[in-house]
Amino acid sequence: MYQTPAVTAASPVRGPWVPLATAAVCLLMTIALAPPLTAQKGGGGGKPSTVTMTGVIAAFRCTGSATNGVITTSCASGDGVLGDLGGSYAGDPVVSTTLGAFFWTSGTYDDFQLRFDGTGGRSLILDIGQQMQAPTCGGKLPCRKDFDVAVITKTLLEQGLLVRPASPEGTDLAGGMHGIAIGQTVPAKLKVNFPDPDGTTMWWTLRYNPRDYPGSSFVYVTRTGAKTWTISAGGTLTPDDNGIAELVASPDGSAGRTQTHEGWYLMPFSLTVVQP
Repeated sequence: MYQTPAVTAASPVRGPWVPLATAAVCLLMTIALAPPLTAQKGGGGGKPSTVTMTGVIAAFRCTGSATNGVITTSCASGDGVLGDLGGSYAGDPVVSTTLGAFFWTSGTYDDFQLRFDGTGGRSLILDIGQQMQAPTCGGKLPCRKDFDVAVITKTLLEQGLLVRPASPEGTDLAGGMHGIAIGQTVPAKLKVNFPDPDGTTMWWTLRYNPRDYPGSSFVYVTRTGAKTWTISAGGTLTPDDNGIAELVASPDGSAGRTQTHEGWYLMPFSLTVVQP
């Protein structure tokens, strides 16, 4: 739920896309000087696959803060995925591969990832309060959701918030983020894994993926330049771009019989990604 503060002279409305010029220049210089990090990932008995992590800069359309389940933001779009008040997220794989924004490339995959490891004071805000379809959990597997707002300071698994470009049928797009032509828009699957806001051992996953999680919708990625992309949901690109995500829960993060479907929620958002 949103609580939009009144605009006063002491609290001017600031667009989330305009960071301080000096900070932006320093940030771009820092990321530009950091080379991509390449590592070998074990592949069982075969050859190890090469993983390359490239630091990028990501900025959400809406930013805000959350206290006691109430989101405060100057953004009027009603977004369901928001950045924090720290501005853009930057990744530098030389410094850390667990915190920041990255392009993650391995084999045919070329994904965008936003990672949080509980350090650095950064977070991601999810407004999971506008239900569009009721949960299907219940009976032997009771519903577990008892929150409408999640402030994520640590993501689970190695993927964080992951965006994987897809074909219209939902299969992985060859070349991923860099396989999108300039000016082209493609669907993409998004998921973000995060720990339980109440501190239990439950795992939560928010998914935009209608192929594997019917009722949710794709997000869409537009390559706006040689090194710029926009990732969004809930726009007007196609009739299916309705910004609906499904929330699932599991005590161990698996998609097995213990997973519960905790409802479908209207969660539009937009973010820009720049590769220095």
